Amino acid sequence: MHEYPRRTTTPVRLLGSVCALVAVLDGVGVGRAVGETWPRPAPTGALVVAHPPAGWSTVPVSPSPPRRTSTTIRLAPPRPLRAATPVHLPTPVGAVPPVGRRRPAAQTPSTPPPGPPVPAPAPPPPSSTTTVAPRPAPPSRPPAPADPPRSIPPDQAFETACWTSTPITASCNRAALADIDKARSGEGLGALQLPSDFSTLTVPAQLIAVANAERTSRGLPALSERTQWDDASQQGARSGQDPTGPSDAAWASNYAIGDPTALSADYSWMYDDGAGSNNVDCSASHPSGCWGHRHNILSPWGGTAGGGMADTSGGVALAELFVEG
Repeated sequence: MHEYPRRTTTPVRLLGSVCALVAVLDGVGVGRAVGETWPRPAPTGALVVAHPPAGWSTVPVSPSPPRRTSTTIRLAPPRPLRAATPVHLPTPVGAVPPVGRRRPAAQTPSTPPPGPPVPAPAPPPPSSTTTVAPRPAPPSRPPAPADPPRSIPPDQAFETACWTSTPITASCNRAALADIDKARSGEGLGALQLPSDFSTLTVPAQLIAVANAERTSRGLPALSERTQWDDASQQGARSGQDPTGPSDAAWASNYAIGDPTALSADYSWMYDDGAGSNNVDCSASHPSGCWGHRHNILSPWGGTAGGGMADTSGGVALAELFVEG
């Protein structure tokens, strides 16, 4: 809203008679001298009358401060464009119908001379119907395996072998694999089948191999290793957070700190990830985060995967990334 400055009126004592006013006008003059600027500029702060008569005085006028207005214009968001729809209007009375639907001209009743017989129009050709084959439906994903009824904490031998100041990799893997097989038997599954060269693989490759062993034993497709996802997993392990996948595909990722080997991390993610576990995303107020790591490993789609490991001040950090397609 704009506000306009009000006009100020400076009171000036008027003369008591018309003659005095005429004298003032005569003193001011109505002509212009050569080279003179008219009206004469008045100095700032005072009202000056040329040739003031006796009894007049100058009245100081305080200049008004400049008023600034700030107007905020709110533009409405652009409306989405829609495809133009042709409007079919009725034909006005008396207008000529469009070509193709022209009315016959008015005819005068008369008896036309007989003409040659008009042959009957040929019958239209038989119409044919084209059958379009339906598009095949996309392959359905296998259902995600059910979650265990409860979270199973590791045995004492597992904790002693894996969570010491200087764990031995071979001892930790044996203890972790024993607990994995015991937990799998409760789900009606056999022992976890690892590749024969598992001990010679790098830790990122071991993470993918263990995840694939868990997946294939439940009817899910194996994931192939991709260097790009190895790099993303390595970056996540170093920064202490879940790795991030691409923006144009579905993906899932896991992160753990303190598990020294891929098998010990697999047990934590797959069998000790429910209520009462060390899963920071699983709590009484946030139950949807329970078994989240297990869900990521057993994602019901195929694709590629990557793994990473980093030594941090809090211990060994492991991360894995699964990308659909």
